Amino acid sequence: MWEIAPYVVVQCVCGVAGTILAHLMFDLAPLAIGTTSRTGASQLLAEAVATFSWVGVVVGAGEAEIDAGQTRFERRNLRRGLLASA
Repeated sequence: MWEIAPYVVVQCVCGVAGTILAHLMFDLAPLAIGTTSRTGASQLLAEAVATFSWVGVVVGAGEAEIDAGQTRFERRNLRRGLLASA
């Protein structure tokens, strides 16, 4: 389990950095708490699309053509990292 910890940390740090960057691009405060409650069918659809997209990435990574120098351990860590980032 601890093998994926660096992937989780990097995903969180990059998620925050991406949010700050997006806010700056639209001339918003870099760190702001959203006050709009998002509910309903459109939110459910958006979550379903995002979830199935990431599942496709993880499954695709498992079936991707492997470089000759890549070990089974490296492939497993790639899948774990992608799964953790989802």
